[in-house]
Amino acid sequence: MASFNSYRGSETHIRIDPSVTSIPHEAFFDNDQLVEVELPDNIQSIGGRAFTNCCSLTTIHLCEGLQTIGYGAFLDCTSLRQVTIPSTVSIVHYQAFRRCTSLVDLHLCDGLQIIGSYAFYDCTSLHRVTIPSTISVINKYAFCRCSSLKEIQFFEGLRDILEGAFYDCMSLMHINIPSTVHSIESEAFKHCSLLRNVAISPSSTLGDEAFLESFQTFQDIDCKFDMIKSRFDDLPLHKACFDHSHQLMESINRGSSADFLKADCLGMTPLHVLACSGMHDLELYRRIYEICPRALFARDKWGDLPLAYIILSEAPKEVLHFFLEMHRRNARTILLDFSVMINRLAKFTSGKYMRQAIQAQRICFPDLEVEWDSIGAGILRDFQEQNNQHDQDSVIHHQTVRVILEASVSRRSACMSLEHQVEIDNAIERRWWVNYEIIRQMVIDYAQLYHNQMIGATTILEMTLWKLKLNEALQMNPNMTVDNQELRGQSRSDSGKVCNVVIPNVLLFLY
Repeated sequence: MASFNSYRGSETHIRIDPSVTSIPHEAFFDNDQLVEVELPDNIQSIGGRAFTNCCSLTTIHLCEGLQTIGYGAFLDCTSLRQVTIPSTVSIVHYQAFRRCTSLVDLHLCDGLQIIGSYAFYDCTSLHRVTIPSTISVINKYAFCRCSSLKEIQFFEGLRDILEGAFYDCMSLMHINIPSTVHSIESEAFKHCSLLRNVAISPSSTLGDEAFLESFQTFQDIDCKFDMIKSRFDDLPLHKACFDHSHQLMESINRGSSADFLKADCLGMTPLHVLACSGMHDLELYRRIYEICPRALFARDKWGDLPLAYIILSEAPKEVLHFFLEMHRRNARTILLDFSVMINRLAKFTSGKYMRQAIQAQRICFPDLEVEWDSIGAGILRDFQEQNNQHDQDSVIHHQTVRVILEASVSRRSACMSLEHQVEIDNAIERRWWVNYEIIRQMVIDYAQLYHNQMIGATTILEMTLWKLKLNEALQMNPNMTVDNQELRGQSRSDSGKVCNVVIPNVLLFLY
């Protein structure tokens, strides 16, 4: 493949010949078989729409020396999971990675100067992005609708954030604004309703008008531009938690109980600040709790506990369980309103994480009453309304609706096969007839089927265990017969505690 205009073969793995220095325009356009491409080190450019709609492409390694990534080069590569933009690339063009919905790991190297319009639009799996210091402009709608994006880190050198750059990043919680930023255009952070953990350089010249237009969440608590600029004045522990420095544990160990109860202009304690970040360390949280248990129950100016940010930031399972367990131990101190949390989760986290949170709640608070029917009906109604209005900025996913419905009928909150899950999802998406009771009955039916299958499987397992016990006893005592009542009773007590699901006279079928 020394030179080529396009490739329309069916191979899943392709190695480009070292003599090729440029991938032509639409070279692999719409190839749904391609899984992995090996590019030679001397590739200098990837043409426009070169890999557009290669929906099976999971892996591509972009080497140092690459200079140009054309417009729409990887548009709709919905299986692509990891991308590193080399330092030799100066601009990522228009729509280059738009709708790469599986893209989790994005690394932008120093050397990149401009992120083009819509470059990472609708990359719904991105959680964290670091913008290198060489980038001066983030163009229009570059990261728009990155609905899972929790944290962005900017560096000095960034100058302009253009219109809608982070529009509808509904899960975004943590950003810093360097002093070099002199322009944040309209709607750059619109519909970022969780964007609270914000730090602005003390030397910033943005001004109140630009600040309040860009960060509307601060209007609710009457927080002004100058207050945010001086947010960490005389609060070194807050600053250390925001920066998540390598010496953070040392800073925490030096802190007193009083330090962990101090609040900044947003009412946030150091624990709030840490919980809002995209990087979670269980040992840090354990140490803070050892020093100041009351820090877990402080509320910020929005009325939220650190636990709310732990859940909304989709903290790892072990961190979530730790916070819930600490709340359980202190249940008399503060009431946990899990129903409110679930309603918020529906809009800001994935269905997968919601299931994890429900399972954690059922482990730590097994007796907690949650109005699942009411929550399910409300979530389904909101889902229906947003779709009836043809709202392109939908915040509730059909998988989230299914998880809520599962939770309302099953203590397991994961009660059906993948095939049944897909059927439920399809039913929820039939917007013209979607009805809570109809969908809920489908879930009940499948949950009952699942339950029956579990009983059947458990019965077979129990029968097998009993048979093994009988054989073992007979080998030890050849004179004993299988109809010996003592032997049967011993086998029954030794082999498990699920006798209530074993069919009557099951021993008749064992020999």
